[in-house]
Amino acid sequence: MQDNQDNPVSESKTRKRNIKEIAALLRSTETMAARFAQRVQERVGQPVSNAEILDAMQQMSAKRLSMDKVVAKVRQQITS
Repeated sequence: MQDNQDNPVSESKTRKRNIKEIAALLRSTETMAARFAQRVQERVGQPVSNAEILDAMQQMSAKRLSMDKVVAKVRQQITS
């Protein structure tokens, strides 16, 4: 049986599911959530997955979900 990480279809579904969850947290559209995730990745300065961004966002209060705070939380997760 093939591992899910090696399966591009499964990877795509996971990515889409993460974007949907980011959109729900931001109370935005999936398009806006995808752009938000892309900008976080750019600002972090190194490769991070949507799952890592989602994980950071889930650890924060909904009132604290600003771009700067999410970027700081993702950076903190990467270095620890």
